[in-house]
Amino acid sequence: DSLTGEVIDISSDIEALAKMLVYKDISKRHRQIREEVRYYYEDKIMLFQKMVIKAINELNGMELKVFLYMLGMMDFENWIHIPQKEMAKAIGIAERNVQLAIKGLREKGYVEVIKKGVENYYRINPEIAWKGSEKTHYQVLKERNPLLNR
Repeated sequence: DSLTGEVIDISSDIEALAKMLVYKDISKRHRQIREEVRYYYEDKIMLFQKMVIKAINELNGMELKVFLYMLGMMDFENWIHIPQKEMAKAIGIAERNVQLAIKGLREKGYVEVIKKGVENYYRINPEIAWKGSEKTHYQVLKERNPLLNR
């Protein structure tokens, strides 16, 4: 304080303030990075171009329509958990057509069907499309293809 001639040591206060600001910035940056990562993966999928051409040539109209819907609804690591009745309503076709389309997609290798109790879970073939990190994608591909483990 210059009026009284008293010397005040504010260095420890400045250090504490600086640490608080740095931690606040780190926390803010961490939230920002987390949001950027979520944004990056949330609504994006990798779709392999040669497989799109293959699908156009191999799938019939109903299979292609159901497959595109499934791609649009795909969650991380290619999982889809939507009842066939809901799929049918969403894309405006009969439930029986959805059943037949999924059967065709399964037989042609585009979709896996995993039964858990009375519910079906679907998974898009990761060689066709992928939603998630590249690291996880590679791990899933290695599980499916032992030749990649060499």
